[in-house]
Amino acid sequence: MSASAHLDGSKAMLAHCERVLRGDLGSLYQYFDDPSVQEIMINGPENIWIERAGQFERLELSIPSSTLISAITTVANINTKSSTKSPLLDARLPGLRVAATMPPVATSGASMCIRRHSSQVRKLDTYVEQGAFDPVWRFDSAKTQKIVERPSDESIAQGGQAIADLFRWIVSTRQNLAVTGATSAGKTSLLNAIAQEIPATDRVATIEDTAELQISVPNHIGFEANPTYGVDIRSLVKHTLRYRPHRIFVGEVRGGEAFDMLDAYNTGHPGSAVSFHSDSAESGLYRLENMVRMAPEASGWPLADLRRQIALTFPFVVHAGVLHGWRALNEVIEVIGATEDGYHTKSLFKRTVEYY
Repeated sequence: MSASAHLDGSKAMLAHCERVLRGDLGSLYQYFDDPSVQEIMINGPENIWIERAGQFERLELSIPSSTLISAITTVANINTKSSTKSPLLDARLPGLRVAATMPPVATSGASMCIRRHSSQVRKLDTYVEQGAFDPVWRFDSAKTQKIVERPSDESIAQGGQAIADLFRWIVSTRQNLAVTGATSAGKTSLLNAIAQEIPATDRVATIEDTAELQISVPNHIGFEANPTYGVDIRSLVKHTLRYRPHRIFVGEVRGGEAFDMLDAYNTGHPGSAVSFHSDSAESGLYRLENMVRMAPEASGWPLADLRRQIALTFPFVVHAGVLHGWRALNEVIEVIGATEDGYHTKSLFKRTVEYY
């Protein structure tokens, strides 16, 4: 086949793909031509959102599951970046970037995230006019999330309500959190409780081996690893970035996916959280660095630099445990910094046991 014939064939396939998508996603295609819409997010057949002028809006639309699967299959058949047998799709079409996920990896049914490439180029003067270069941004406090005041260290040390207020402060100020503990220590239960404080305006992605996290925000997309299809936590962390989440919750990190998670948490997703096994909050930091080093890409990462990155990424680490059948919080530490010699932490709360 000549180069020109191959090119003509590729163009014909792309044109066919666009016709099918316009047919399958007809109710959504009006937003493709709206220059103010940057992203179309289909979390499931009945959970559809757009990002318009930087704000997320839920659409009162639904798409039959079979129709959505048909659209994803069509894109997969003309895509050269993904296998048609993979439940994960990453494709480029004229003017569009498409990420899609098929069940059972997508826990709420087939999903898509479609990004429009803007044809308009903003000028520097436009940035100035819109205040993008202003040193202070002012927002109407009545329309933004209320920032909870951080409790004093003295009150945190006493436990009780101050611990709950600390977690609310961590969520409202978008601090990353690591939840550690033994098997069945209540890590997921604690993450679920903390996640209830996430504002309803946030878009949250969850990644797990077994779907257990319960996220109440309406704009939520969930993914579950599936070895049968060759989909592990590592591939899901990378894939999730195409879905435009504000926060990413990763359940039960066990290996090299910690490298991808660390990278993701440093690319514009503050307020995220992760859980993994460890014997204490402090030892959790060292276990995390060992898991990061399981990734081949991290083999040459200087120890001091890796520790500083972990300290910057996770300012708070907590440890959950079980004693005589009760699940409870054992420890909270604040990570101040790190050097090649180790981590500098401050103990905020530590449970002691007294018998009577």
